[in-house]
Amino acid sequence: MHTAVNEFLAFLNNSPSPYHAIDWMRQLLKKNGFTQASEGSSWADLNHRKSYLCRDDKSLIAWLPGSSTPLNTGFRVIGAHADSPALKPRSNRISIKSKVPVLEVGVYGSPLLHTWLDREFGLAGQIYTRAMPGGSLFVSRSINLRTASLAIHLDRDSRSDGLKLSPQEHINCIVSDSSYHEGNDLIDLVANEIGVDRSEVLALDLSLFDRHPAQHLSGSPGFLSGGRLDNLLSCFCAVSAMLALQAVPASTIVIAIFDAEEIGSRTWSGAQSSLLSSTLERITHLNESAEQTNVDAFRRAIALSTLISVDAAHANHPFHPERLSPQSAPNLNDGVAIKKSDRGHYAVSARLEAAIVRVCREQNIPLQDFRYREDLGGGSSIGPIISSQLGIETIDAGVGLLGMHSARELMGSDDVQNCINFIKAAFTI
Repeated sequence: MHTAVNEFLAFLNNSPSPYHAIDWMRQLLKKNGFTQASEGSSWADLNHRKSYLCRDDKSLIAWLPGSSTPLNTGFRVIGAHADSPALKPRSNRISIKSKVPVLEVGVYGSPLLHTWLDREFGLAGQIYTRAMPGGSLFVSRSINLRTASLAIHLDRDSRSDGLKLSPQEHINCIVSDSSYHEGNDLIDLVANEIGVDRSEVLALDLSLFDRHPAQHLSGSPGFLSGGRLDNLLSCFCAVSAMLALQAVPASTIVIAIFDAEEIGSRTWSGAQSSLLSSTLERITHLNESAEQTNVDAFRRAIALSTLISVDAAHANHPFHPERLSPQSAPNLNDGVAIKKSDRGHYAVSARLEAAIVRVCREQNIPLQDFRYREDLGGGSSIGPIISSQLGIETIDAGVGLLGMHSARELMGSDDVQNCINFIKAAFTI
């Protein structure tokens, strides 16, 4: 178990942006004999070969051919997302306020804003230059950013009325960089760090990350504390489960890692794009004769397929027990929860649920349940999006977290291996 925890922490601390997370998965798959595919190239030589592809360097699909063709046994798909709630530079401009250089930042997704105050951040993501127009990974070594809250002496009403933050005014960052001079902007700082003239920088796609690394709070019980647990945990467990398979299953195994889940998935690398459907269709046609290379073969394969969307769930909270029903919310370290909703927040299939429950019971893999309270709202996932668009039987599941969307979330350390075991079982149903 500790091996899985240590490997996950290494992945988490080396994945300060979705670009880095996808690159880590890509490199691991390549190391384990997977062939990289390109959407713009022929796949004629990929038949019966374990392969992967990336789109926009922020999404990834990998597949392991089964002992039978998709037309006979379908696909077993695990879906997840590599993006997390974050702060991002809103512009490249650095302004001077009260003699302090300030970078304006915007809000990506729905972070718990107060948890991002009074922290030191770095910048990470992708940069595009004349020499590397396709983009290259970037992690700042010298650019330091810090948020700053208002002292209680100047905002005593926050004690009674609660802290009120304006994303426009209160979440911007103080800039510290040894190369900074008044009049510089973010492009100047990045160009200096990578050793090029600013005119060589074409575009940036950067996010802030907490410079304090994720940690294993060992003991009994054990916990993991860090940012981006939602949803890099599912990404790590999906890849780990695929690589841990000892025998080739009958169905073709697929993991689909998307971008933009936190902002609605409406991007060309998100769950509402053509990425998964076009990939599964091309895999189906790899295994069939020319006469069967048609929509009918693909639809028949999808009808035999299943998808489990694995995303974080809300764990029972020791300090806010009234916000969740104890009978329908997971506990930390007690395994993956099957997520249900009568309002369409999650994809629901009793038949698929029965199949995963059966195999988990046979293998002594712990399972829990999750539902929102009827009188409270709730989030959603990629499950309903893919299920309705692709017509694939789907359920939602996930590991329970505390402080979801915080700059530092908390989970049970046992649930790393629990999630890997759950996904391995899902591949066999």
